[in-house]
Amino acid sequence: MLTKLSSRAGELFGFLNRTDGSLRSKILRSGFWQALATFGVNGLTFAKSAVLARLLAPEAFGLMSLSLMAIRGAQLITETGFGSAMVQRQGDWDSAKDTAFTLLALRGLLLAVLMVPVAYGMAAFYGKPELVALITVLGASFLFSGTANINLSRTIRELDFKKVAIIENVVGFASFVVAIAIAWWTRSVWALVASFVAAAVIKTALSYLLIPGKPVFHIDRKIAIELLHYGKFITASTILMFIASEAGGAVIGKMLDVAQLGHYSVAFLLANFPPTHVAFVLSNIMFPAYAKIQNDLPVLRKTFAQVTDVIASLVMPVMAGMAAASGTMIGAFYGAGWEDAVGPFRILCIYGAIHAIVTVNGYMFNGIGRPDIGFRIAVIRVVSILVLIVPAIKLWGTVGAAAAMSFVMVTNLLYGLYQVTKVMGASWGEVLRPLWPATVKSIAAGGAIWIADQLLPDSKLEIVWLILVGAVVYVPMNIGMIKTVLKLKK
Repeated sequence: MLTKLSSRAGELFGFLNRTDGSLRSKILRSGFWQALATFGVNGLTFAKSAVLARLLAPEAFGLMSLSLMAIRGAQLITETGFGSAMVQRQGDWDSAKDTAFTLLALRGLLLAVLMVPVAYGMAAFYGKPELVALITVLGASFLFSGTANINLSRTIRELDFKKVAIIENVVGFASFVVAIAIAWWTRSVWALVASFVAAAVIKTALSYLLIPGKPVFHIDRKIAIELLHYGKFITASTILMFIASEAGGAVIGKMLDVAQLGHYSVAFLLANFPPTHVAFVLSNIMFPAYAKIQNDLPVLRKTFAQVTDVIASLVMPVMAGMAAASGTMIGAFYGAGWEDAVGPFRILCIYGAIHAIVTVNGYMFNGIGRPDIGFRIAVIRVVSILVLIVPAIKLWGTVGAAAAMSFVMVTNLLYGLYQVTKVMGASWGEVLRPLWPATVKSIAAGGAIWIADQLLPDSKLEIVWLILVGAVVYVPMNIGMIKTVLKLKK
């Protein structure tokens, strides 16, 4: 028995460390390494947020939310799409890498300088002078992220995620240590800032230590135009996605107060934590995979249905369970003083579940060379949110913001599926069928955890029991899907 297990373990280890094989083998192998990176990093991120919530006041999270709004805004408004273009690129890769690297480095320098006037503008608008220093220091991260090794895109393009996983986990651990140490020492928002900047510095350094090849500064005008042509829709889409995702926090920070923004931002983070990172795993793997099969419609339709089934079955039951036990979860992970996060969190679980599916679909459109569809989806999201968000907050506060965001995300899903029927020649039955099993599983998981939450006595161990109940329900429901995925290796 031990010999057999040892042999199987050796076979699995050898499989995971190879880079050859069929597309299916590469997808499965990449899935393991990307999952290791994502769940390792985001497990640390979640633990970091839970610890910091006990060391820092909600106002600190509110200030960081406003600061990151400026950083993400600058980053996304100037998003070039060069990384995606390099992964999707069908021509000679080496001829384009130096141009992409140089343009990204120049963008990073420009953004670092730009954040100084932006910081003063944000401070004046929100009446928070401390934002000047916070945003300016955070802007330094652009200098490092802009000069990361462009050859990292090659490893993603070839579905080789082992070194990516190592980099991400080291960065996540270092960020965790920096944040907790400085929070313990200062008990201020600077712990969050230092953690963010440290992550950018360490990731760039590791990209050169672990990824072979060093780019040089050089711009080829023809290649630059090609990259910009592909990236124009991605740039426009990311600007709109930024407005859509940050609208709730921006309006809450202006209409209500920083403490309520802190509660909303924590609820938003927790509700998006599982789905967006599962989506990140699948998106990073499937983007290059979709690029390889973009011209084979039958295979594309089949793959789309399988991926939708997997992402929906992985995410939707988890979010249903989290919504059912929302009060217990917030109390267990964040402690006293965070009760106002429960209401928006419960509703944002809908947003998170649907967001995961929409995100994976968006990468699919980019992978098949149709980033214009993602742009149209982003337009619908922004217009809808801008219409709904202010009256929703006036009527119901942070709960209204959560409801508006969730409603708009459902409309995005439906429009995206409509585009799938046109692009792939699929029927509505084909695109909706993969969602039904996940819906049934969600009702079962949510119901079981809600009943358990009502029956179990209040104690520090209640959340542990609820997690066990969720696992008992969740794992058997998805065992068939797990077996199907494992068969890909063959």
